Amino acid sequence: MINLKSGLVRLFLIAAFASAFHGAAVAQQISLLCVTKYSDFVNNIRDVAVDGVIVKVTGKNVNVINAAEFSSNNLNLYETTVFGDDSIRFKNKSKPLYSGFINRYSGKISISEWSDDEKRLLKLLEGNCELANKKF
Repeated sequence: MINLKSGLVRLFLIAAFASAFHGAAVAQQISLLCVTKYSDFVNNIRDVAVDGVIVKVTGKNVNVINAAEFSSNNLNLYETTVFGDDSIRFKNKSKPLYSGFINRYSGKISISEWSDDEKRLLKLLEGNCELANKKF
């Protein structure tokens, strides 16, 4: 009986630590460097290279930098709607027709603007990201 109790205690402690570490990983900032292409379907602009896009994910916030009109700032923030094992989905708080998706395995990113009825894709920024490492 003592072995069963100590085994259950160990299992409980392992589960508690795993849960704590998962929570810490979500709160920790993830920085990505992305190579993307921009398209504006309303003005017939297609696949314009946009390099140097930086995406920082911290808890529920997603900060997009160097992405023209998709860039975020203090008044124009993205918030995660799904933080899953395989993907992160986010939506702009002040511009609800702007939303995005990052595949956590492939690094593929897509940020889009939709029409008011959400049936037409107006603008798109898509590409690939990798973990950003400081060079100095």
